[in-house]
Amino acid sequence: MKPVLKPIIYMDEQVARLYTQAAVKLGVNEDNYKAFVSSFCDLSGIITVSVSRFALTGSAESSSDSFVQDAIGLATLSLFMLDMMDGWYRFISSGRSEAIAGNDEIIDRTLLSYNAINKVLRLPVFAVGAYSAVSAGIDVAGHLLTGDSTVSNAMSGLTYGFGMLLLATSMYVKHTDPKFLDKAPFWRAVYMHVADKVGRIKRYALNPLPEPAPALAHAPVRTNAVTLDGYVSALMAA
Repeated sequence: MKPVLKPIIYMDEQVARLYTQAAVKLGVNEDNYKAFVSSFCDLSGIITVSVSRFALTGSAESSSDSFVQDAIGLATLSLFMLDMMDGWYRFISSGRSEAIAGNDEIIDRTLLSYNAINKVLRLPVFAVGAYSAVSAGIDVAGHLLTGDSTVSNAMSGLTYGFGMLLLATSMYVKHTDPKFLDKAPFWRAVYMHVADKVGRIKRYALNPLPEPAPALAHAPVRTNAVTLDGYVSALMAA
């Protein structure tokens, strides 16, 4: 499974690096700021996704389409609720007030569970949001250029994409970490890979592989060894 998960983990770390860069520049590295940004993104995302769902009201061509839309809306709302509970647990765990004394072990185990869920879901949520926003944005631009006024479905996809990106932002902001800044950005890794390939091609063009040398003919091996018969013949002739 590692060869399959390696590129997924790499892309997740690259997205986390972008959010960490933004958090450092905006000065929202402290837990209190992270909690505020996360809560704001969650609430804004719920409103945005709700607007997206209302935009689809009456656009379903059949009851099955309406059921699918309701199922997607319910699943998305569940993700937001889960992320808000994650933020709430982080907020109460950062204070460790006397009101929750004795429950530290339970809270720690809960945070570990939320961390695992967050790492699994945040990249797919980001990918769905980016894809929905970009594809719907292209559709909206196409409708506007052609003068078509029926853009409700495209606008719904656009708002849904922004809502999912807000949810992904909430997930990533809670896990910003300076260690992600130590990793090389994606564009640099691509540049180094391409530069290495180009360098190999240049080296081969300037210094092609030498032609193999012709095989050397083996000369007969002469020996000065004297046999017994030759020695006897020499004595008889003397």
